[in-house]
Amino acid sequence: MKIKKAKSLAHKASHDKLTEKEITEILQELHAYLNEEREFDRSVVETLIEIIGCLGVSSGIKAEYQQTVEQFLYFPKDSYITRTALEVIIHVWDLSTFYMNYIKVMMHGVVWEEESMVRWLPLR
Repeated sequence: MKIKKAKSLAHKASHDKLTEKEITEILQELHAYLNEEREFDRSVVETLIEIIGCLGVSSGIKAEYQQTVEQFLYFPKDSYITRTALEVIIHVWDLSTFYMNYIKVMMHGVVWEEESMVRWLPLR
């Protein structure tokens, strides 16, 4: 998926106009990135995670949404993506109490997260 299409889907999501087919496509695209079936594109992945975050707010957090975003919580390839996933989970969906162990680990720092962006996010 190209960034232009991802941004178009984000716009539709912000107006609550995504179809079930488009939601399925977004979830499949995220899984393709997780399985390294797609060439990594930070902007696209970040946008798609943010869309799922919006969907969770507007239509309730479905297990499928949470499980998909959760898989990006440990994404050594790009800590920006980990940060986006964590932001959705703790700030958008307000699920920090369910992820306290993970948050504590990340706040202590992990080797692959050099920028410390994830480390300080829970303190915002």
